[in-house]
Amino acid sequence: MATPIRIRSVLAFLIAPLSVGLLFFVILPFLTSPSEGIFALFFSAIIGYPVAIVLGTPTYILLNKLGWTGLFPYTLAAVAFSVILIGAFLVAPALTPPYSAVIELTSETRIVQMSALTGFISFSVLVFWLIARPDRAAGIQQVT
Repeated sequence: MATPIRIRSVLAFLIAPLSVGLLFFVILPFLTSPSEGIFALFFSAIIGYPVAIVLGTPTYILLNKLGWTGLFPYTLAAVAFSVILIGAFLVAPALTPPYSAVIELTSETRIVQMSALTGFISFSVLVFWLIARPDRAAGIQQVT
């Protein structure tokens, strides 16, 4: 039989990658059209689940193994995820020849994109932590 922490962890891995998309799915129909909310949910799934599998699962296992189950280590992980994804989606494409897009990295648009990505990732990690609550697992020493 599955333990409560495992059930919560599975639920967290299923819900957290969609959390930003679900938020936009609820809000965007009031601001624009319902189709944009559906697109946000779809886009959230396309990006969120691979990131959860590739980055989230190993990080979750590592943090639990180290006993770092408090909110602070997960916040640091969110910042690390943000740096990795900003590097992959915004910085790396700008560094391809002829390097004309490098100056664009300091533009207002790119800074807003980087800030939004960091906020979305932080929100998803917070949702994950609130659902999984790894700090409540029996026998794990917590580092906050």
